[in-house]
Amino acid sequence: MIHSFYWLYELVEIYLWDGLSLNWLVYPLFIVTFYLHYFVIIPRMIKKPSFFSISKWFFVFFIIFAIRRYIANTILYDIGEYSPPLTEIWKWIILGVISNSAGILAVSLGSRYVKNKSKLKDLERQKVKNELSTLKNQIDIPETINILSKLEQKAKLKPESIQDEIIELSNVLRYHLYSKEGEVILSKELGIVQNQLDLYNKLNYSSIEISLETDDRIIKTGILSKAVGEVLKHTQKVNSALEINGFQKDTFLKISDGDSFFLSNLRKRIENMFSKQVDIQNTTQAIIIKLN
Repeated sequence: MIHSFYWLYELVEIYLWDGLSLNWLVYPLFIVTFYLHYFVIIPRMIKKPSFFSISKWFFVFFIIFAIRRYIANTILYDIGEYSPPLTEIWKWIILGVISNSAGILAVSLGSRYVKNKSKLKDLERQKVKNELSTLKNQIDIPETINILSKLEQKAKLKPESIQDEIIELSNVLRYHLYSKEGEVILSKELGIVQNQLDLYNKLNYSSIEISLETDDRIIKTGILSKAVGEVLKHTQKVNSALEINGFQKDTFLKISDGDSFFLSNLRKRIENMFSKQVDIQNTTQAIIIKLN
């Protein structure tokens, strides 16, 4: 739209200044010159608008415009009978430079402003989208809502009874939101897992435990707690056995369950969560996940 209005303005201006006789030559030359500045010269010379960068570009524009206008006038008046003095030609050149340079600069910088504003909005939308995606990866939102729903039901009967569960849930959520390190001590993440187990057992009247068959060591942050979180879905009854084992420098989470269908779905969910970046092995009755 900006370009259309500008070209209409230039067409009227050329007609008023030069009449129809010069339009066939001046207008196409000006279009070529304009887009040479718009796509090549201005982006290279005015990367960051300032008095110096605009002055430098204006000098280049003056030279290019003077050559273009002088060629157009020379060809035209060589064809015609009237040959104006050189001073008159340069007067037209100077006036044209002032008019055209202002127009080109306004259109170029104005278009850049509109494009940058549009790109900024796209970047902001993408940023929000990425933040939401990151949040979804850090927190199982549907599962959290399900837990809160169960806590609400329990609170209606006895409000003071959910205090420990609220603390345990907040510990888990806070850990997933604010743990930015790539690695963590096993005992630290195991404490979060114990909060998950306690919360699940209290809300589902269950007694699932996790056994530790290794010493304290370094593991990747979040793999253990998120994998256990996938096991402890509050929409289903879980009878899985959880065990942490160590073999030399490697640490593994073993999830045993007699339901092969449950194990198959569990593996798919864990692979989707970690984009297959986690080493997962399975047998007929167990899934083994490498934690480091």
